[in-house]
Amino acid sequence: MKILSNFDTDFDDLCVSEACTEFKKENVSFIRRDKIYVVLNIILPTIARLIISLLLIILAYGSGLGVALGYLFQLFIRAVVCVS
Repeated sequence: MKILSNFDTDFDDLCVSEACTEFKKENVSFIRRDKIYVVLNIILPTIARLIISLLLIILAYGSGLGVALGYLFQLFIRAVVCVS
């Protein structure tokens, strides 16, 4: 598989052991590609969507659309309950 071939664990282990012998174990920290992927493609977009949603709700209530949003939310909940 092409995706799994990018993660060469033998090479990673070799790099870690070389760095540990050169700089001492407590001075070495590695960020692996899988952790960077999780941060960039899962955590940051989720936080951004939550912030944007919160800002839109605050702006809607500030502009007087709060009552209309309340009715739309009730209709949405009723539709979800009816469908399920």
